[in-house]
Amino acid sequence: MSPKTANGTSRKLKNVDWWDEPDTLPVVVDPRKGKIRRRLITVYLWVSAILFPFLIFAVIVLAVRIVAPPSANAGAGPDNSVTREAAQAQVAVERWLGETPSPLPGGRVVAYTGSTSKAAQQREGQRSEPRTLTTYSFVLADSAGRMYDTSIQLVISDEGAVALADPSFVPILPANPEAGGQTEWPWPGVASIAAAPEYAQAVNAWTKAYTGGDPAALKLAVGDPAADRFYMPLTGVSFTDLSIGQVGALWADDQDRTKESKPRQALLRVTVSAVWASQRTATQQPTLTYDLLLDRADTAAPGVVAWGPPGADLTPYNNAVGRNPRPATR
Repeated sequence: MSPKTANGTSRKLKNVDWWDEPDTLPVVVDPRKGKIRRRLITVYLWVSAILFPFLIFAVIVLAVRIVAPPSANAGAGPDNSVTREAAQAQVAVERWLGETPSPLPGGRVVAYTGSTSKAAQQREGQRSEPRTLTTYSFVLADSAGRMYDTSIQLVISDEGAVALADPSFVPILPANPEAGGQTEWPWPGVASIAAAPEYAQAVNAWTKAYTGGDPAALKLAVGDPAADRFYMPLTGVSFTDLSIGQVGALWADDQDRTKESKPRQALLRVTVSAVWASQRTATQQPTLTYDLLLDRADTAAPGVVAWGPPGADLTPYNNAVGRNPRPATR
């Protein structure tokens, strides 16, 4: 029996089979997901707007590097990097110095000072290839210690480096011994003080330990409290004619300079004569100069805690060479 409508008429129900049912259910959209999606899109747009100028800049830089010819970066400025071509240039100069007879008797290369390059002129009738003319500069010294500037010019291509001509040399003006020298203050910003009598005693104790050949005695003289550090003394030499030159005051932050006459630490420039066992009969001995760091400089028992050549950066116990290679005895 067919059901009736609201006005009393009857209507037929359509037979609905199971295969006519919809394949999907209606989707319920969560409004929160829409907000999250809009926020992500907003963040993406802001990041894209910020990064876009950087992307354009990177593309321009890359395009310039690709389009620019190889010789565009070859200027006339110095290039101090050591390359294979620089090594070839040094070998060529040394070979030139070693000729018989030598252009500079006793001459040797003592320093590489840099190079300058420029693009070579293209040769007519030959295939085009990148070629540069590079001049490598060196300092020479002869057997008497006189120094000279020299340069050698190489043409560099894919086939290698070839010298265009033999080098020459120009003398370097020697330093004026009266310009500075021993009168120049060696430690800028450090105040000068007079050496106390105790300083000479500390330096004498250090020189005996440093040249005594006994690592344990040197460490004891330094006063290093670390049990696992080791010091290497000199052997076969002794120091004589000890002389203390400039003395610099290293005042501590908590010291009152108006009431205290000595700093906690001090820098000493010391000159000694080195007497090697094989040269004890020599009439004149070579001179050595050390910078020493003196600790407990405001006491009656100061001690040398670091040393080095003139101008060395000294910190307490920085002369330790590592762990003690000998096991501790019980």
